[in-house]
Amino acid sequence: MVGATSDITRCVARRIGALGYNLLLAARDAEQLEIEAADLRVRCGVAVYTMSFDAVVDEPSAWMAAMRQELPRDDTLVGMVVGLGLFARESMVKQQPELAQRMDRVNHRVPVALTEAALGVIPSTGFVCVIGSVAGDRVRANLASYGQSKRALDQALARMRSARPGGPQIITAKPGPTDTAMTWGLEASGPLAQPDEVAACIVRAIERRQSIVYCPGRWRWIMAVIRALPGPLFRWLLANR
Repeated sequence: MVGATSDITRCVARRIGALGYNLLLAARDAEQLEIEAADLRVRCGVAVYTMSFDAVVDEPSAWMAAMRQELPRDDTLVGMVVGLGLFARESMVKQQPELAQRMDRVNHRVPVALTEAALGVIPSTGFVCVIGSVAGDRVRANLASYGQSKRALDQALARMRSARPGGPQIITAKPGPTDTAMTWGLEASGPLAQPDEVAACIVRAIERRQSIVYCPGRWRWIMAVIRALPGPLFRWLLANR
């Protein structure tokens, strides 16, 4: 679990641990990571390991090599969940232009690099699940940099699926707006999903070996409509909602 202290990934870890799988948690906040690991050991009765990972500075392939050395010899890496995310509105990006590059790294380039590295060691029956966002389906002007980073992630994972038929399953999970620390204080245009609701959707997708999953499922149909809207109508709706 990379990004294991995020609200959604924490719930995914609990659900996978409840199935009896040992877990390795990775995140930047070492103190919070140990709290989560201790909780999972008691809650699920499985072995839980921890490693530091900072998506802003750590090199993914080197980290993956070090992670494999940390795992006990009798533990095989059968899957990876990547739940990294950095969010900023375009108004913030205009004030801090470096945020655009940082979002591209955290939301796109590092998850892709971790996926590529993981595919080299995970068996064909395994999986890599990367948590993206519905924001990548159609980019909004007020979330341009964030949406573009998630769109680039979608496209990269799609290319990897096409290039590796028969290998480990590559899953793109696309949550809609969810009640997490990332959305705290933001105005919502509708009800927010709960993190555990999204996690349940993600774990079902892993079990069913799906390629793309919208969480909750209603977002598949919502985004199908949004993608089909003509550009002028889409912009008018955003301006007048």
